[in-house]
Amino acid sequence: MVHRSNALWESQSYGRQLLYSEAHEAEGPVDAVLGSMGHAIAHLITTVPLLRRLVAPLLPEPGDGPPEAYRKKNHWKCTLTGWTQEEGRAKPRRCHCLDRSDVGRLTRL
Repeated sequence: MVHRSNALWESQSYGRQLLYSEAHEAEGPVDAVLGSMGHAIAHLITTVPLLRRLVAPLLPEPGDGPPEAYRKKNHWKCTLTGWTQEEGRAKPRRCHCLDRSDVGRLTRL
């Protein structure tokens, strides 16, 4: 999505040399395998029409979400990594963010 939005803007506001990627950090090998399997199953369900029709009645309606008690006990964490040019060479910079706020509520502000 980031590359596409950059390409759609005539000014290429992120720059023509944009490099962007996303990753999920697993807590261990079991978490990594289960996470990969979950992503594969979700992709399969959303791309195969028959599976999508079978699963649709089980899914929440748009705008529905987990109960407030569940949202209150969870959190989100994000690590942003970028590169700066300092003293003539590239240096990595990281920003770690975490919060116990309801991310869904924050995205609707």
